[in-house]
Amino acid sequence: MATGAQKILWPLDFPMSDLGPCEISWYPQNPSNLWLLNFWVFWSTYDDELLYSNSLLAARDNTFSGNDVIKQKIKTLLQLTHSFRTTMFLIQFWGLVKIGDKMYLTTCDQPFGLSLHQKYGLKGLCEYRKSCLDYLIPLNQNGGTQVLEFGPPGRVFTSGLPESVIDACHYSTQEYPRLDRLAGRVVGYWAMPVYDQKPPNQLTIGVLEIVSSYQGGQYCFYLDSIEELGLSTSRGSTWFNNFVSNSDKLREMDEIGEVLNVVCRRHQLPVAQIWINENSSEEVAACVAQSYCLPHFSTFKDASVNCFIRKGQGVVGKAFSSKSACFCRDIRQLSITEYSLVPNARKFGFSACFAICFRSSCSKNFTYTLEFLLPMNDANSGDPRTVLELLTAIETTVA
Repeated sequence: MATGAQKILWPLDFPMSDLGPCEISWYPQNPSNLWLLNFWVFWSTYDDELLYSNSLLAARDNTFSGNDVIKQKIKTLLQLTHSFRTTMFLIQFWGLVKIGDKMYLTTCDQPFGLSLHQKYGLKGLCEYRKSCLDYLIPLNQNGGTQVLEFGPPGRVFTSGLPESVIDACHYSTQEYPRLDRLAGRVVGYWAMPVYDQKPPNQLTIGVLEIVSSYQGGQYCFYLDSIEELGLSTSRGSTWFNNFVSNSDKLREMDEIGEVLNVVCRRHQLPVAQIWINENSSEEVAACVAQSYCLPHFSTFKDASVNCFIRKGQGVVGKAFSSKSACFCRDIRQLSITEYSLVPNARKFGFSACFAICFRSSCSKNFTYTLEFLLPMNDANSGDPRTVLELLTAIETTVA
């Protein structure tokens, strides 16, 4: 046990063996702040977990170059992370490991953080982590992976885009083949890519996975020190930061938001979202900047924050590429690789979706795409004529 870990006793009455197959060190995030004592960071000192994992046994002497440096950065990142959510959640890192001439993602022997605000759900989260330790996600030679076959961490690593699901039971078995690992253990799910910012290239080094015993999309914690450690979590963050620093664009978006609020109330639309777009060579076409919703759909809104989509994919991506409007009768049938919010649409029973693209009055190279979601029990949601009439009204109002 690390010397620092002995300063504060383990606060719960269940054995440490519930967290993994070998001895690990632990320490509260901030021992000087009693409020933060409920978020703890764990790590193993000598790659011990590799010895306990049959599928990773061959990797113990052939790990990815620079892995120790990356593990230390992730450990430091977790220790400096600010958490203010009062529910149970687990943060674990899927890092790279090399076996023979092939690369894999694994959470084995990687640092992880655990909220200890309350005991409810803790056992399930510990069981989920232990079930992940024997699980390898193979990556092909060019850094890709079988996009659907190996679930969210593989998709997020490949696409470079985050994935946020309010209730993991709404994943299909194709989207998360090992749903049995989640059942009764995990509800809220969020995964985001992690990049090494070391020049000249941004390299994907792994995936941060956050799971909770409660429903939710985004989790209330802040990765304040990620840039100081030479890491980042999104390829699209640069132009998004440029957007939020532009007062004219923010004012314009607020004006559009006021119109969307009126439209949602008048037509009882459950969710309306503003996707910001930029005409550039970036593969990422749009990111949700603001969402408006009826009160009981607020968790869908939370899960949409910082959701990205590529050009030409899904309803939003197609509307952006064509610089016009796009309509889909049932977005629940879309692939999750096209539209990462598909599981959340299933949860709330959203069916029809339409999007329309507008050019910004502030910049010729900047556009907004407005997305509207309709429930499947709406009698008119599948009628394109009704949607087109609504689109015309919205376009006239925004213009």
